[in-house]
Amino acid sequence: MGIDTRGNDSVPKMLDAALLYARRGWFVFPLHTAENGRCSCGNSACSSPAKHPWTRNGLLDATCDATQIAVWWSEKPYANIGIATEASGLAVVDVDVKSGGLESLELLIQEFGRLDDTMCVLTGGGGQHYYFASSGNVLVSRVTAFGTQYPGIDMRARGGYVVAPPSSHVSGVCYAWEASSPEEPLKIPQWLLEVVKSASRAPMHKVNEEALPVCKGQRNATLARYAGSLRRQGVSAEALEASLVALNTKQCRPPLEVREVVAIARSIVRYAPHDRETSKQAVQIVFRRLSDIEAKPTRALWNGRVFAGEPCLIAGVPGAGKGYVAAALAAAITCGTSLPVAEKSKMQVTS
Repeated sequence: MGIDTRGNDSVPKMLDAALLYARRGWFVFPLHTAENGRCSCGNSACSSPAKHPWTRNGLLDATCDATQIAVWWSEKPYANIGIATEASGLAVVDVDVKSGGLESLELLIQEFGRLDDTMCVLTGGGGQHYYFASSGNVLVSRVTAFGTQYPGIDMRARGGYVVAPPSSHVSGVCYAWEASSPEEPLKIPQWLLEVVKSASRAPMHKVNEEALPVCKGQRNATLARYAGSLRRQGVSAEALEASLVALNTKQCRPPLEVREVVAIARSIVRYAPHDRETSKQAVQIVFRRLSDIEAKPTRALWNGRVFAGEPCLIAGVPGAGKGYVAAALAAAITCGTSLPVAEKSKMQVTS
């Protein structure tokens, strides 16, 4: 077993496990836990049950300080444990069963080699977390880290975190270290770095320390735009949330309540990450000869200039009566009366 997170009576002790991780130099923070198959946050529609942060600033609160850790778990003895991957020098490969991760893992193993020589966690959802030492490599947490060729395999690194043993899953199964797992994570292999980097898109946005402050009336829209940009790049839910909290703290004047920022982040992560390949296929420009376009019969509505089903432009010098003509046309069409008779004017009406 890589790390023994059981008590003497085999009952998981969350505080002991959190302190053990901290002694290894891994930064931890409390997460909501599972209670009777639901999230302890009390939200029946929780989008991340037993996985989202319990503290105000989420993974930004992660620490190795034993005193702070003791305070957290004395207040919430059954809180799950989150490990902030970047601060802990970790890059974790997340294999998600529901999204086809096991099949993708088999493809990776056949093509490149095994992953299970490093530390491995069996997740409560039936997947695996493979822990690697990032060794100074800057990798971003993305749900599309391995590209469309390997669906269901994500990366947890910069801006991300993982749920650690012996945390509980809403399924009732606890996270656990795989029995033959070594005690230390291996250095991330070069082939794995190449696969992730070749599948990566633009680098994750960073908070601009010199940017102008975002004031009242602009904060929500600015944070939503920023979150949308990150999501289109494939940034994971927890990384997006952490980045948004950081942006809010550094640039919003005054900062929004963290719960408001989290709500913005969660409203954005409902959308699937942007898939560049799909976009390329969806956007097509087709050139055609004008002579190849079949002429369609048109029906003139007014003076041979306004046609049914076609756009119309009313142009003229100031004071020529453009607004009057538009209002008269709209009123006549709405009421079913005769359209006004056109007279000579310094105005053009074209379709």
